[in-house]
Amino acid sequence: MRHGKISAITLHVPERKVPNSYFDELYKQDIGTFLREKRNIHERYFMAENETTSDLIVPAAEKAMKQAGITAKDLDLIIVATDTPDFISPSTASVVHH
Repeated sequence: MRHGKISAITLHVPERKVPNSYFDELYKQDIGTFLREKRNIHERYFMAENETTSDLIVPAAEKAMKQAGITAKDLDLIIVATDTPDFISPSTASVVHH
């Protein structure tokens, strides 16, 4: 029987930080208060036009491997769960593996 193990958790976000006020200006009404008070969202990060989901995953994975003290050669499987894939096919996990 084989077992999985989570050895590290990290994250990586795009450079462009967008405050709630962006939506206030976009929709010409107070959206920021709702986002802050009802959803606990104070800001979000937008990818650049040339960035994809895998562009965010790879640096996060590299940080996690470093934190866990392993390399990519130590991995048996890469699982990516996303609602924003790079392509319909192949899977984003395949892109990250490449």
